Amino acid sequence: MMKPFSIIFSLLLLMGNIYGTNGYFSIGHGIKSKGRAGTSTAYADEAFGGANNPASMVYVGTRNDIDLTLFSPHRKASRRGETAAGGIYNFSSFSKRDYFLIPEMGFNYNLTDWISLGVTAYANGGMNTSYVNHNKVPGSNANPASCGTKGANLLLGCGELGIDFMQMVIAPTIAIRVGKFAIGASPLLTYQRFEAKGLQAFAPLSKYPQNLTNQGHDNSFGIGGRFGMMAKPFQWLTLGAVYTTETLTSPFGKYKGLFAEGGRLNVPSNFSVGFKLDPLPHISLGFDFRRIFYHSIPAIGNLQSTSLANPLKPIGSSGGTGFHWRNQNVYKIAVEYTPINSLTLRLGWNYGRSPIRSGIEDVTLNILAPAITENHLAFGADYNFFDGRAELKFFYLHGFSNTVTGPSVLATIGIPGTETITLFTNSFGLGFGWNW
Repeated sequence: MMKPFSIIFSLLLLMGNIYGTNGYFSIGHGIKSKGRAGTSTAYADEAFGGANNPASMVYVGTRNDIDLTLFSPHRKASRRGETAAGGIYNFSSFSKRDYFLIPEMGFNYNLTDWISLGVTAYANGGMNTSYVNHNKVPGSNANPASCGTKGANLLLGCGELGIDFMQMVIAPTIAIRVGKFAIGASPLLTYQRFEAKGLQAFAPLSKYPQNLTNQGHDNSFGIGGRFGMMAKPFQWLTLGAVYTTETLTSPFGKYKGLFAEGGRLNVPSNFSVGFKLDPLPHISLGFDFRRIFYHSIPAIGNLQSTSLANPLKPIGSSGGTGFHWRNQNVYKIAVEYTPINSLTLRLGWNYGRSPIRSGIEDVTLNILAPAITENHLAFGADYNFFDGRAELKFFYLHGFSNTVTGPSVLATIGIPGTETITLFTNSFGLGFGWNW
């Protein structure tokens, strides 16, 4: 068991900045799951139960999976209609850094036919942006004490504008099967890394202005839990359900003046239910429903205007400004077809209404985190060999372009206008699995 753990930690150290498209949660974990657009709650075909459904691991058998995904998000933000300052804050910018490699790994060992132990290493993210354009008007930034005579970026600070957020999870897993029913549990050992740049304009509104922006990377650690069940009442039907607790994390001390609750960015709770039908020997159909409770995390769910309108609730305080993400419902459907025993083809669709809407509380700060893609289409395949012991697998997934436009919350401080954010994504992955 020690060798897989050492490999996992090595992979985690190699992980770069990452992105999710169901808010900041990944569409799915495991190449097969991603080829089904994340449909996974009632599936047991990869050792990624710690990320999908812990109960599935007892059905997986003794198995290793290692995957690598190339993820490419394309982000654009702009402001139009600002007249209070003569239009100098009207411009647009693309975010650079469009390609990210994301490794994942799973290992499972069946102690007996009814109990298994395993571990999954996976990643979430979704708030990575890097806008380098500014308006080229000397002295137009809103904090000359920090920025001097530099031109303003899209949020009226200076220099590169963006945030770099990374979240990695190791999930040891135990699963137990009794008859046609299984349960499983995974503690979620979580590491987060964060950096913000270009937010100097908000320093006068912060409880801790020296801990708001341009402080380099900071680290946070946390723990949560995931609990799952899986039932097979009939040969042709599998049911699954998963509940994930809120992950409690240590605060980002370097950014306690940015996030509500003094720098704390807990991971929101969520739950999933799903089923898999096998109506014919070579065809299966799957469906998942997932609800993510973003709004319950103050740093994510609080109103954007709070600290701008109320100096008694500064940025970084418990009731201070947040990103104002709504809770999100995600729907996933998938079909798999096995034309020959060694080959499986899959197709999936994933829809989740953006947690970012188009009101005055929605767009401005989410220039930093434009996680707005709603529709995703995926396909994939796997080929097994060595008498079914080895698998090669791949997927491709496209997140269709979505644009959100809304009035600027900067109107609260006298700079009205209309802001627009756009995102579309592509991802491609390869993986290898081995059944022992």
